[in-house]
This record gives sequence, structure tokens and C-alpha cells, in this order.
Amino acid sequence: MDSNVINKVISEGYITYAHCYQLAKLYLEEITNISEVLSLRFKYVFVDEAQDTDSVQFELLKKIFGKSDTILQRIGDNDQSIFNFESLDELTWEVDDKHIKICDTKRLSPKNSRAASSFSITDHKLVSESQVDIDPVVIVFDDEHIDKVLPKFAELIRTHDLHLEDNPIFKAIGSVGKANDNHTISSYVDAHVVNRPELKGADNIRDILINCDCEITPRFINETFWNLLVKYLDELGIKNGDKKFTTRTLISFLKIKDRVVIDELNLNSLNLFEGFFSATDLNLYMERSLQSLAGLMEFKYQKDKLTSVVSNYRAPSVINEMDKVSFFVEGIPIDISISKIHKAKGETHTATLIMETYKKGYDINQLLPLLKGQKKKNLLAKKKVLYVGMTRPTHLLCLAIHRSYLTIRKKRITLSAQDLEQIRGNGYEVIVLK
Repeated sequence: MDSNVINKVISEGYITYAHCYQLAKLYLEEITNISEVLSLRFKYVFVDEAQDTDSVQFELLKKIFGKSDTILQRIGDNDQSIFNFESLDELTWEVDDKHIKICDTKRLSPKNSRAASSFSITDHKLVSESQVDIDPVVIVFDDEHIDKVLPKFAELIRTHDLHLEDNPIFKAIGSVGKANDNHTISSYVDAHVVNRPELKGADNIRDILINCDCEITPRFINETFWNLLVKYLDELGIKNGDKKFTTRTLISFLKIKDRVVIDELNLNSLNLFEGFFSATDLNLYMERSLQSLAGLMEFKYQKDKLTSVVSNYRAPSVINEMDKVSFFVEGIPIDISISKIHKAKGETHTATLIMETYKKGYDINQLLPLLKGQKKKNLLAKKKVLYVGMTRPTHLLCLAIHRSYLTIRKKRITLSAQDLEQIRGNGYEVIVLK
């Protein structure tokens, strides 16, 4: 990272996780007895959520406690390693041969335990002594009936009288929350949400933000900043190979091509947030960023294009954890919270609906064999995310799956009557929306 950028960021009181790890390594190298001091101070060290601990963190723990008498106890579940970006499709936590396996679950019912265990990448079999006896449900829908999925979930909640449970929590979750050209969480929710926040058009970023109904936070500013960069590149027809850039692919591209440029952009994003509360012309930070990109990616910066992109920009529909939809079923109000599966990790729900979303394929359809009691070797990352979602509810587990869809090669895939019968035969109730 460029030293000037580092000094600027640190002087503003910000420090990254990577900086923290670098500082930890320096302490261990320069203060040679610090490992001994820490080992004497802590007889036991408990590492929770070990599955989300990356290799750098494990290496630091090894350097500190590896040669001491300190007992280092790791606790975790590799089936739920959805936050460790080193291990989306593999495991970075190598569990010792001498380990204790905990199979008992106090949350799930026996039927939901069996369903979730089918998605385990470690072949972990959950065991439950709960008295809850509700079949997990697969809700099958066509695109024209996607708006009926949430009402059906609410109806099932009422059917099983789950609204009468103590402090009931009902939640609908999915893997992809940000709206795009494919199915995401908002595809299910938009028809039932009123007055979603939207940025109003203007030719200056400050005017856009002032007219916005959203809370102005560093995260919101940063998302807006990167979205505008991507929109600008799209306006000029600049692509990532044969595909349009997304914020994720642009950041990945810059990390490989030039870390100095990405540091400059991150600093401009920070300055944009801080400048919002002063008289600074916020468009200047976008101009500087685009000029840096122009030099790296060899295109000509056009100010009029930036004005056009800013004036036409609208905030993407992003579902946050506090969004809710409400239904009345037989006069009973049913409130359903909406969030991504990642935000629901660690939560306990009375009823959980997993909404199928699209990212390089429809996630539940891709794992259809598991719903039918069969095996599926690959797609470990998607298995883990769905496993996390399926292990949330104490009572009712629902999964919403497309009946028919087009593949990226425009091939029509349709669930057959035999598919649905096999799902039923594996212990699920199947409801086809019409």
C-alpha cells in the first residue's frame, strides 16, 4: 500500500484488519518475549467460530501459543464457514484427529435436522430430541407467481399456530440481496414493500445524497461511490473481458493490477463521506478516481459522461436486516423480517423461509439432488450458505424453488412431476403455487 495513503488513513483514525495483522507480526518479531508473556497470562485460549478464522490468524496464534503450555481450544463448524473468503469452496480449518464432535442440536426439530444434514459438506448428522413435528416445506413457483411465496409462508405460519409461540421470530432469507438482472431477495419482496428508499436524480453527488431518504453512513457512501465508478465504465463500454464490471470484479481487477490505485480510490471514498458535511465539491473525488482509472485502464476521461451517470443514478434496492413485510392471515398479523443468509447466521427463528436466488445458477435448483435424498459432490460454497439458512428455525423450515427457468445458455429446465414426488419421498411437504 502506498505510504502516503497509509499515513493519511491512519491520521484520520482508521486502520484496516490487514494493518492489525501486520502490526501483530511486528510486535512478535521486535518484542521477542511477548509470546512468553501472553502464554503465561492465558492458560486457556478459546477460538470461537474457528471455521471463519483465516490462515493469517491461525499463523499468529501458532506463533504466540504454539510452543507454550497454553491450551488452545478451537470451536466451530466447517459447514458454516461462509465468512472466510479463503475457503468458499474448501476448508482452511483442518480439524485435529483428536476432536470432539457435537451432534446434538437444541434448536432444530428432528425433521429439520435431517433436512439440514443432507447439505453438510462434512457429512455431519444433526440429532435432535425436540418434540416439534412439522415437515419441512418446499414451495414451488413460476416467475409469474413469485409474489405469492411470502404470503404462502405467512399462511403456513398461521396454519401451524406459530404466532402463538413465545416471542416468535419469522424470517425470510436468501443468498443474494442486491438487485440485479436475475432473481434476488428483492424479487420476492418488492411487491409487498411500500415506499422503498430511492435516490432522486441530480447532476451533483451532494444533491443526490441530500435528497436521499437513506441514512448517510460511510458504508452507504462507499457503495454509492463504487456503483458510480462501475456505471461510468459501463457508459464508456469498458468491460472486464466480455462482461460488464461489477463492484466486486472491479475491486478484484484493481487488486491485481495496481494496489496504489485501489488505495487512492478508497481514500477518495472516505474523503467523499467526510466532505459531505462540509462545502466540498464531492464530484471532485469522483473525477480524481476516474482519472486514475483512465490512466490505468487506458481510456479518456470524459467529464460530461460523469455528469450523465450521476444525474441518472438511482440507489440499488438492497434489503437490509430490519426490512419487514406484514400480512394478515385470517385476521392475524404476521410480520416477516427479510435479510441475507449471511446476516442471519447465529440467529434463531421460529420459522425460516429460504428464497432461491441466482448467482451463477439458481442455488437450490443446483442442489436439487440433496432435496431428493441423493448426493451432490461439488458446489461446496452454496451448500454451506444453504446449510446456515436451514439450521435457523426451531419449528418451520421452508425453501422456495423455481419450477422452471432458463439457463445461461437459454436452455429451459423444468422440475418434473417425478422430481416433486422424489422430494416428497424424502420427507418434505411440496406446495406448488398456481
